[in-house]
Amino acid sequence: MNRRHLLGTLLALPLFAACSSGTKAFQNTDLTPAGVFPKLELTDGDGKVRQMNEFSGKVVIVFFGFTRSPDSSPSALRKYASLIRSLRSIDSKRVQLLFITLDPKRDAPQHADTFAQWFHPEFIGLGGSPAQINSLAEQFDVTFSKKNTSPTDYSIEYAADAYVIDPKGQLRLRAALSSPIEHITEDMLLLLDEK
Repeated sequence: MNRRHLLGTLLALPLFAACSSGTKAFQNTDLTPAGVFPKLELTDGDGKVRQMNEFSGKVVIVFFGFTRSPDSSPSALRKYASLIRSLRSIDSKRVQLLFITLDPKRDAPQHADTFAQWFHPEFIGLGGSPAQINSLAEQFDVTFSKKNTSPTDYSIEYAADAYVIDPKGQLRLRAALSSPIEHITEDMLLLLDEK
């Protein structure tokens, strides 16, 4: 066997192993081994405290951002609105996006909720105290920081990743903003089909 055939065989082994075990690998970063079941207690635009168990049975996309973001937050929310619109109606009813503000000083829950709903009427924007936001961000291993843009203004630096929670409430995936929408859709459908 020449080198090229040997290399091709070695590269195909992980794919063959996944197929032969009956499981399909995710396209995005698999966070399943960490065994994280995030706890959520933030306020929506109506002043209602929302908790993760309310979304049991749904795939939940969690996106951390802020309403004054010039590009990442709007780009991500447009992308996920498009994804949900592309699903069959039966599947779209089983998907919920939560927009979590990283800027509680300027984004009251009502402001975060209104911002999220500009992109899709079923999106939910949530806010809370800095301590609540920091606690939730730690559960997802999200890091962010303020960066002064002028003596009186600042921006937030963060990775614009989305996090996907399965219908049982476990954190399963991290999807980069650059991840193709088709890959995220495929992964979400796998989670919806899990028993």
